[in-house]
Amino acid sequence: MFASFERKHWLLEAMALLSFIAMLVFFMLNWQSIGDTTPTHFGFNGTIDAWANKEVVLTIPVLALAVFLAMTAIEMMPKFWQIPQADEGKESAGYASRTLTLLILLKLIMVLVFFAVLFWIIAGADLPPWFMALIFAILAGGMIVAVISLHNYRRQVPEKAVCDEDR
Repeated sequence: MFASFERKHWLLEAMALLSFIAMLVFFMLNWQSIGDTTPTHFGFNGTIDAWANKEVVLTIPVLALAVFLAMTAIEMMPKFWQIPQADEGKESAGYASRTLTLLILLKLIMVLVFFAVLFWIIAGADLPPWFMALIFAILAGGMIVAVISLHNYRRQVPEKAVCDEDR
């Protein structure tokens, strides 16, 4: 069963797909400018702490594609989301819509993270010191907003629609 997409979902999907395509185009345009050895790992503070030959950089777009496809597959299988009453009524549609928004947003964030790391690898420069903190803040912030949205929605749902186990 496919999740029903709303306009906001299509917009987020388009942003994720365009970000992925932009990353691939950026990668292809800059392949020749990558040195024979390139950074392959950054420490928590953003400094380069490992180097390898330039072919290793190919793993970034491949991993980004794997994450993109995995997240897309998860989005298309709402029965696995563990939403109460997943096949019944308007109440479950609200839960499903909010969960789908979170999943697509996480996919977009992950593609942008891969793009940013690829940019700094190609530049051969350390990651900015704020990079990891920003990524954690964005991921945590997105999760917090999603949980609050689901909690507020649950409070709006009539009492009879809430499962006994959720009371």
